Amino acid sequence: MNESHSSLRDDFEVSCPEINTLVELAQQVDGVVGSRITGGGFGGCTVTLVKSSEVEKLEEHLQSEYRKRWEKACITFASKPGIGAHPMETSPWIWLLFYGPFVKDKDARRTFWFGLSIAVAVISAAMTLTQARQS
Repeated sequence: MNESHSSLRDDFEVSCPEINTLVELAQQVDGVVGSRITGGGFGGCTVTLVKSSEVEKLEEHLQSEYRKRWEKACITFASKPGIGAHPMETSPWIWLLFYGPFVKDKDARRTFWFGLSIAVAVISAAMTLTQARQS
């Protein structure tokens, strides 16, 4: 993970100083296996693999040190890994996500992307409201 971040930062130049700070801070915490930029690059967020016994320590370190350096809040959340790739029943939504970009009909493709953008906007708004309520 650490080498992947270095490559994304140095070879592809898709990181930014704030993200590099988060990765650097995470790597200072005992129990962290690796940390890297995630998502589309050019800022956003990081993913850090850490021993479950050290999650709280990592979150506290990131939040306090990031605020000291950037005078901005660092929002963290912990999650557990899922079971990985496995057979599953598909729903029409999954089919749409995989099939939609390959639809040859221009109007159907436009409708697909419009619907997907609305779904993303609704999810984004819900996450923003949730964060605002927690503050």
